[in-house]
Amino acid sequence: MRRSSILGFSLFVGFACGPGDPATASGGADASGGEEATSATGDDDAGQTSEAVDESGESTASEPEFEPYPARGITLTEIYADHGVHVPVYRDGAWVDGSGRNAELIANRNTLIRAYWELEPDFEPRVIEGRLVLTQPDGSQESASRLFMVEGNSVPNDLDTNIYFIAPAELVTPGVQFHIELYETTDDLRDTPEPAQSVFPAEPAYIGIESTPMELQVVIVPIDHDTGAQCPEPPEITDDELQYLSDQLFMQNPVNRVVMTRRDPIAYTQSMNSFNGVLGFLADLRATDGADPAAYYYGVVRPCDGGPDGVGGQAISIPGFPSMDNGWARTSVGRWYGSLSSTANTFVHEVGHTQGRRHIFCNGDEGGTDPSYPYDAGDIGVWGFGSQDFSLHSPTASKDYMTYCGNTWVSDWTWRQVSPYIRELTSWGAQGPVGQPEGHVLVGLVDPESGDETWFTTPGKATALPADGNELVRWTSTEGVVTALDAVITPMGDAGAYAIVSDLPEELSAAQFGTLTRLHDGVEISIDSLRSEGQQYMLSN
Repeated sequence: MRRSSILGFSLFVGFACGPGDPATASGGADASGGEEATSATGDDDAGQTSEAVDESGESTASEPEFEPYPARGITLTEIYADHGVHVPVYRDGAWVDGSGRNAELIANRNTLIRAYWELEPDFEPRVIEGRLVLTQPDGSQESASRLFMVEGNSVPNDLDTNIYFIAPAELVTPGVQFHIELYETTDDLRDTPEPAQSVFPAEPAYIGIESTPMELQVVIVPIDHDTGAQCPEPPEITDDELQYLSDQLFMQNPVNRVVMTRRDPIAYTQSMNSFNGVLGFLADLRATDGADPAAYYYGVVRPCDGGPDGVGGQAISIPGFPSMDNGWARTSVGRWYGSLSSTANTFVHEVGHTQGRRHIFCNGDEGGTDPSYPYDAGDIGVWGFGSQDFSLHSPTASKDYMTYCGNTWVSDWTWRQVSPYIRELTSWGAQGPVGQPEGHVLVGLVDPESGDETWFTTPGKATALPADGNELVRWTSTEGVVTALDAVITPMGDAGAYAIVSDLPEELSAAQFGTLTRLHDGVEISIDSLRSEGQQYMLSN
């Protein structure tokens, strides 16, 4: 077996030792304070002694090298893999297969391997060596070891009472197998009976890493909002800030790659009493850019006129399962705050809406919550782990990112919900170049609170949209021909706003519009203007 210095060093970055960690007393600490028990001595040298000569000419022999032996009185009862959410891989003496898991494990992510122990009643507190061994499909092995002070049974919310390692992303591959070995670190118990088990699982088992590529494409659009008044400077997004946004999205989504690009800034001069207008503008931009159907467009803005009261961001729609014909629905916008973490939280939340996620109830301010969420008060329900920043997130102190509470992370429930969306979007790229959707839809964004409405046409079809109701749109051409268009009402991300979406007849072009009206609860409401692929059209009434 080869003990990898790469694996051994990477395992401890980002974790600090507690005051009782043996590394504090013994020296040889790694980068974060934990002791890495590695050796440069090959197996052929095991058990040999070395001889030296002192100043008097007398020969002296060093002590034989310590030979570890299986740990006594300690059993691992549970092992979890976590590179976003806590997933059981071993429990009560058996490997946990897919049917017993709460979420998928994705390839090429730094992964926390975390084990809980139980002790026999007569166990004496002492230092135990734990070794994680990873076996790749080609039979090659990497291992790393660490010393742990063991005094009592494991407590899940106390990392110092767990065996833990961080396997680096390059070793987290489909088909990789694992086991954890436990060893004594002194000779005190060498002559006591051998334990029934000191390797967990007893035979190497698959971690269960999925082989399917999982990718998100995001275009960040800085918006220069200028209404002619005293306006703040538009966001200037540095490379480090872009990377931070990318990392936050990566850590909270089941992906092995985020492709984040920063578009040239755009100017926007209309009011932002609601975000409807700028969302329509971004949907236009997405169409005129000829964006990849899988790409998410996200605008960042410092509103010149304060922006909609109490609204940090908004998605253009909460679409159903993704199709190439509803790419326009992968559009959202958010404020650029003074705090980058607040900006990132809004970003992850709004992209979540465009992945089909409704709000999760937490503080009661969330509208349109999903009643199927399984945990109380928006709790994430299981431990979370940041695969990039090595942060830990409590099951009860952290809230799902689709809530309006603070201290957010992703729950295993949300991880499962967005996984098929991401898999579908990623599969399109595997099929080669993807064309643009055929046909056009008429979309109206309605903000009942402000009364603002924004209407536009964009490539696509009114498919795969969850409907909260129906609407009738009446188009009267310049020749006086009346066409009734069936439309669906579908929720937008925040603030109680909604979208009205209808397929357009093939013969329709913006120049042919005479009047547009919609019938809402028996009341005819005039549609005053229409934007179509970058052009604004005023409609006659």
